Amino acid sequence: MLNSTSILFMDAKFGDNMISAKPSHLKKKAIRLITFSSKDTHSSPLFKETSIIKLEDQIRINNMLFVHQTLRNESPNHFNDFIKLHLPNHGFNTRNILSSRYSMPPGSVSLANLQNKTIKFECAKTWNKHLKKIPNLPKSPIEILFFSPEKLKKGLKHMFNLDY
Repeated sequence: MLNSTSILFMDAKFGDNMISAKPSHLKKKAIRLITFSSKDTHSSPLFKETSIIKLEDQIRINNMLFVHQTLRNESPNHFNDFIKLHLPNHGFNTRNILSSRYSMPPGSVSLANLQNKTIKFECAKTWNKHLKKIPNLPKSPIEILFFSPEKLKKGLKHMFNLDY
């Protein structure tokens, strides 16, 4: 039998490759009840209107905050070498356009030597994927570490809320 802890662990482990639809389905039902909407109402505008973050996005935010804490050496010592910043290995002056799916924005983490389908890989992949969308993204990879966790969390919530 699944409890809320195992569901959150499962969702955190699989990140963008969600295998559990039931919790998000229940949250969509709840948002319709909270807003007194009909059962057929599309839920995304309701999430945006109430500024409530969807379960999947809350898990992504938690994964990104974990990466941020790890990069700042604020997580337990066991995680010190868990995630490393991606550093370019060439001296060529490239444009690195953020809209490109192949660009690595400042503050990206390395996916090298990470096994697919692990929590470590999913956290790093989520960080890199959504890093391009964070409001007021700094120009230097080191500057992202100076964001307070509260400021980063607020920016991430705002970013996800704009996507609804």
